[in-house]
Amino acid sequence: MEKPDQKQRVLFCQSCGYGRFAYTSNPEEFCTRCGKETTDVCLTCKTPLKDPDGVFCHACGSHLQQKVLTDLDHKYSTTLERIQSFSNLTKISDGNVPYLKPIDSFNELQFHFPKQFSPHDRLPVIIKKGKEKIEFNMSLTPLSLLLFLSEERKTGGDKWLDIISEHYDELYEILSHLDITVADDVATDYSKISEMKKSFPAWVENKNLDSRKTVVTRINKEISKHLNGRLIVSVRAKNEKSVYSLIPSIKKITFL
Repeated sequence: MEKPDQKQRVLFCQSCGYGRFAYTSNPEEFCTRCGKETTDVCLTCKTPLKDPDGVFCHACGSHLQQKVLTDLDHKYSTTLERIQSFSNLTKISDGNVPYLKPIDSFNELQFHFPKQFSPHDRLPVIIKKGKEKIEFNMSLTPLSLLLFLSEERKTGGDKWLDIISEHYDELYEILSHLDITVADDVATDYSKISEMKKSFPAWVENKNLDSRKTVVTRINKEISKHLNGRLIVSVRAKNEKSVYSLIPSIKKITFL
């Protein structure tokens, strides 16, 4: 029965869509079905509601159950935005993902040294198989390590980085190609080896133990823009430190 200080209201839940009549003067009422806060007016035109079973407002015609963003909705919306952002980043459209060929399907590395270049230039490197080839550019420091490992592969050597002092001749030849070495008289005089070492890139001596890893990461990161996989891998034997080498599929090294 209606009380003098109360009036009949239609309370509608925005969350679950349940409506009911109620005699109450409380400014806030909650849904008896889902526990969410209810309203007694249309959220669009602010007209008091009349029908607890109504779906549309009798005054303006707008849908009564307007979207309420829950925590789950928010998480879904955020996830969807991230997926869309990633899709744009990787240029995914209509469900098609750009295909990167596996790097181990290629078997040859080619190097090209222009007649003139500066220490800040990035020189071309080509990875190929037959007529198919991928070209990328590399700065001189990572290129020097890549050349060293390529010379190791070309000669059939093994673990040169572990015994690098035995391969200073090969190293000097590589550095001379890149114009990042000391004078010839110093390089050929092994009594002056300490002077020679001053010109070495940091990965040669690897004094901080991360220099080689950093350069290898730079090389593989550049490769990953064009091919699927790593060009240089780390092999760790039991009770031994990591050894870097070219992937086994690279069999041929050429210079243009």
